[in-house]
Amino acid sequence: MNIVTLIKDKKDEGWVLLLSDPHAFMLFPEYLLENIRQRLDPQAVDPILKQVALQHLNYLEGTYYEKHEF
Repeated sequence: MNIVTLIKDKKDEGWVLLLSDPHAFMLFPEYLLENIRQRLDPQAVDPILKQVALQHLNYLEGTYYEKHEF
């Protein structure tokens, strides 16, 4: 990927320049699904109720609604 380039000025100083505008993607935190699943177990160290787990999942779905293929 050539997203940066090096250009030298008249004083032979190097300048690193971006060749395009960067775009940051919000990646879905898949580890949170496992954390929620584990905490649904009544024997967990810090268990949560099913309603709380569903609220977390709904929040994640609303926050990470776009799907990006890489």
